[in-house]
Amino acid sequence: MNDAEYARVFSLAAEALMDRLGLDAEGRARYGYTIYTLEAHLCYRREAHEGQPLAVEVALLNHDAKRLPFTSRRRRARSRSRPARPAAGWPGSPCRRAWR
Repeated sequence: MNDAEYARVFSLAAEALMDRLGLDAEGRARYGYTIYTLEAHLCYRREAHEGQPLAVEVALLNHDAKRLPFTSRRRRARSRSRPARPAAGWPGSPCRRAWR
């Protein structure tokens, strides 16, 4: 996957978050609200390959009347019988850890 595909995976996760918050197309029309990305940072820790099942974990960090900061983490999808272990420092572990 190239950088654009990684960004697309996270964009799709943000859309799923909007749906869970009731801001799908119907909710956006009803409430007159939407979510847009003001800032994004991508950290590459492990390569993903075509056809590989992926999962994105989203953690809400805070919120106020205008902002909903969240962080996302892509991981390999696992079967239901084998749960993922939480990463150290998650959520909010900084990208610089990728080089340690």
